[in-house]
Amino acid sequence: MGEFPKRSEILCQEEPDMVSSIVEISIDRGKRFEIGRVLDILTKSETHPHGIKVKIHSGNVGRVRRILSGKEAEEWKGGVHKEVISSVAKGTEAVTGTPNSATSKFFPKSEIPTPPETELYEFKTSFKTPTQPLVPDGQIKDPELLEKVRKKRAEEKVPELKKMISNAVTALANTKGGRLFIGVNDDGKVVTTYFKKELDDNWDEYIRGISGSIKELTDSTSFLSKMKFQPGEDDEFLVIHVQPGTKPYYVRNKERRKEFYMRASGRSEVLSGDDLDDYKKERWPELFDSDKNDTAGRWSQGRRHYRR
Repeated sequence: MGEFPKRSEILCQEEPDMVSSIVEISIDRGKRFEIGRVLDILTKSETHPHGIKVKIHSGNVGRVRRILSGKEAEEWKGGVHKEVISSVAKGTEAVTGTPNSATSKFFPKSEIPTPPETELYEFKTSFKTPTQPLVPDGQIKDPELLEKVRKKRAEEKVPELKKMISNAVTALANTKGGRLFIGVNDDGKVVTTYFKKELDDNWDEYIRGISGSIKELTDSTSFLSKMKFQPGEDDEFLVIHVQPGTKPYYVRNKERRKEFYMRASGRSEVLSGDDLDDYKKERWPELFDSDKNDTAGRWSQGRRHYRR
């Protein structure tokens, strides 16, 4: 990730003795991340190889990965965290209303929802590893050539697989919010074969890779504040908790054109044209001056399905 923010950079710029920066911290060596307002800086030195240790408004302690600024910070202040910040400022106990499974150290396997997938959750077996055969059996006889072809096709498949993750999280945000499970197949079963290889016992690096890919494909740093990354039980899968979006989020395709996804019939589906205009008016009337005409049922027509 490069250099972490310095201690002096975390201090409030307007009032140097005040600690009020909004930061993203790494907790338990990268097993989860959280965004919050800094209450106290615990590292006395100006820098630290793993990041300056701080305590944020939720009471959690971690090392600072980055400082939020500009639009991203303003969105965080004005969003779902407003009540928490207000409660902390008043010295009262903040109630977030987050389910226990989302606030615990890991997500229990017993709470993985049962198939089929719905508007509120989606399963992905891996982040960037192909899970289907890349070369039909018997097509290439030479073992060395076969390995080279497999490696080349796997590399070519990576961008498509990464995009499916961004498709899924934006679809959840553009609908009602929900959860994306990585390392869980369509039958709702934990599959460690691909996940463990990708994780490589480094949660910090793994989640950084996913968040970086989402940021690149959505052209939005602030969108990351809508998500919480939570390791699964026994470090065998990952859950991404996605909040409902307060505005539309898009994904760039390989031609760099914007695509809009939403959840319907247990799928992440793309909308465009009149369907998209009508959906945005109904989903975000305060932004698009919707007259809330009855457009029910239109989302089932003319949609393309994107599945791994």
